[in-house]
Amino acid sequence: MRNFILVLLLGLSINVFSQTESDSVLIPRTELTKVFSAIDTLTTQDSIKDVLINDLKLQINNYELLSNQDSLLLMYNKRQIVLLNTEIKLYDDRLKNVDKWYKKPWVGFIIGVATITTSSWIVKNVNE
Repeated sequence: MRNFILVLLLGLSINVFSQTESDSVLIPRTELTKVFSAIDTLTTQDSIKDVLINDLKLQINNYELLSNQDSLLLMYNKRQIVLLNTEIKLYDDRLKNVDKWYKKPWVGFIIGVATITTSSWIVKNVNE
């Protein structure tokens, strides 16, 4: 008996909640194909845009990496400029100490020749 009542209620509810032809809207097949092709087109465009978004994210990451590398290069170039200026200053100080006129080889040669000549002249004049 219980099953009979359940089947009866189920049958009644199907008839009550079913759609009738007056409730439904008829859409021509051509319009349905246009809608489905538009959906397919939009799906394809969406997948293409996803690929473009991923490519642009990769490009942004590459630009950030390049920016970091450029800033590192600039920092190292500034440090190199400071070191080279310090080296130039040290070379200038060294040249001031080494490059005196009396420390040149030709000056030593002339002094040596003058000393030997003077010594021999003195020795020659003292013996007479």
